[in-house]
Amino acid sequence: MYFQLRVAKMVMVLLVVTCATEMTSANLITLNPVADGYWKYKSGTTILDNNASGTLRVGREKITTSWYKDRGLFQFDLSGINLSLIESAVLKLTFINKYVQVGDPDLMLYRSDYDSWAESGTTLTGVPASGLATTQLLDRKSGSPLTTNGQTFTWDLLHGTSPYTWETTSPWVPTDDADDQTLSLVLKISNNVTEEDSMTSQRYYNFYSKESATTTYHPVLELTVIPEPTTLSLLILSGLAWIRRR
Repeated sequence: MYFQLRVAKMVMVLLVVTCATEMTSANLITLNPVADGYWKYKSGTTILDNNASGTLRVGREKITTSWYKDRGLFQFDLSGINLSLIESAVLKLTFINKYVQVGDPDLMLYRSDYDSWAESGTTLTGVPASGLATTQLLDRKSGSPLTTNGQTFTWDLLHGTSPYTWETTSPWVPTDDADDQTLSLVLKISNNVTEEDSMTSQRYYNFYSKESATTTYHPVLELTVIPEPTTLSLLILSGLAWIRRR
């Protein structure tokens, strides 16, 4: 009887080790946006563009005599993903070119509370680019490394350079995005709205949108997710507990 239990324990330990590896090995999930576009705004005028040309603009630009600020918009469907098991979350965009008259501004990635927007026809409906609190800032990156068409640039939603992250930002709680299974992101320059509005030099970046003819250039959200324990895993762990009691 002792020998049988000893063998059973050894087999169970091997199974648990295998099972533990299965449970802790993260899976990579790559999501394309269900909607993207850009919000071009000046006082009293808003233009919402769905990037039919395959280009998304972020920054500050002058059109004839009017100054506009441009913000990139992205929406991702989180259906079926357990947010509490996400280990990493990275937004990847592919650079086209830039026009910078004076200095490369930083690029700021925000999470938006507003998910009720979508691509519609040749434009967008809704404007999730307003009301961005400092506590919604996810990551801040210098724009200076952006030099070559086709270059990939990334923002870290969980471990960004700002003190705020998708995981811990107050007053955000996981159920905010889990309830409607939607994540909306906004990319802009400058954390200071007054500074952004008062810029008198053009500084903007062009990125590929999901409408680009080159699919490898489309925006993506890459998530690494720890698999949830399987029924087999739970049964094995229960069996080990029973053997230990013996």
